[in-house]
Amino acid sequence: LPLAKVVTDWELSAQQPVIERKLSQLQLLLMRTPKEPESLRPLVTDCFRTLDRYLAERTGGNSGAAGRGEVTDRTKVVARTTAHRLETIGRQLAALR
Repeated sequence: LPLAKVVTDWELSAQQPVIERKLSQLQLLLMRTPKEPESLRPLVTDCFRTLDRYLAERTGGNSGAAGRGEVTDRTKVVARTTAHRLETIGRQLAALR
């Protein structure tokens, strides 16, 4: 199941453990990935940052919103933007294979 689908289709309570597990896996991968620019490291870093930023926005930033509709709209925008970025990273990874 692509992470982009998890981000757009699942409830946050179901997403969070999956994304946290993926972040841990990406951290381990970063420790083992060569630092050369032509390696996978930039894509792994980008994926980590994308997921970390998404989770931070979803779990911490909505308390000051003016209304329920705005929170829902903002959540949808964040999810779509994150899903698009993850799909782009996936295409870049596929091109390296």
